[in-house]
Amino acid sequence: MFATPEEAALCHARHIGAERAAAWAAEARGRGQQPLTADEVRAAAVAEGLELVPSSSNKTGFRGVFNTRGKYFSSISENGKVRHFPCCATPEEAALCLARYIGPERAAAEAVEARVAAPQPLSADEARATAAAEGLELVPSSGNVTGFKGVYKGKRKYGVMIRENGKEHHLGRFATPEEAALCYARYIGPERAAAWAAEARVAAPQPLTADEARAAAAAEGLELVPSRRSRSRRTRPGRPRRPRGSSSCRRRAMRRVSGA
Repeated sequence: MFATPEEAALCHARHIGAERAAAWAAEARGRGQQPLTADEVRAAAVAEGLELVPSSSNKTGFRGVFNTRGKYFSSISENGKVRHFPCCATPEEAALCLARYIGPERAAAEAVEARVAAPQPLSADEARATAAAEGLELVPSSGNVTGFKGVYKGKRKYGVMIRENGKEHHLGRFATPEEAALCYARYIGPERAAAWAAEARVAAPQPLTADEARAAAAAEGLELVPSRRSRSRRTRPGRPRRPRGSSSCRRRAMRRVSGA
């Protein structure tokens, strides 16, 4: 027992330590303030030397942060007990509460772990470059709207699915169809990827340009058959096309001569 509430509060602060005391004091001060925007939260985290711990498997985007009826709260389990933090208006603010509680060192370490566990999505060019570096080919598909075999488009991301032995295997979701195709190629391996890519190219060859088609015909000893009824018919070499109206011009000239 203590003589004053301040002395009792000092005992409490000594027991929980400097970091927790600072975090809890900040929470208490923030309860009566206006909620922070996402940018304000990130600026506050930088100013306090904190990192918000991300999570690729959590819909809120942050570890330990959950959404309940439009509000966000964070929680942490320690020594078999779960501690819940006050509700916040944004997931960033809830993540800041948690980062303040665990402290800058632990927040930084967990943020690094989260980024390693969930690497940044690859762009289309990065996925193709990675495939080339790993000796893989992305298997195309002319009958698939994504352009790649085994890749389908979800609501927000591209999924990968392969059927083997009558069973469907879902390999994950990715930001781009190229990254999803890279996952597919890694799963089937370089040999199958190369073989299936070659089959796909044979099954759906690239269209030839006009010059390429004529060159291919010449190489194969073939002639392209013209048609007078086809609009694509060209005039034969050495026979210039007669301009329209030439016969009517001659008739008018003959009338003028005969009437003279």
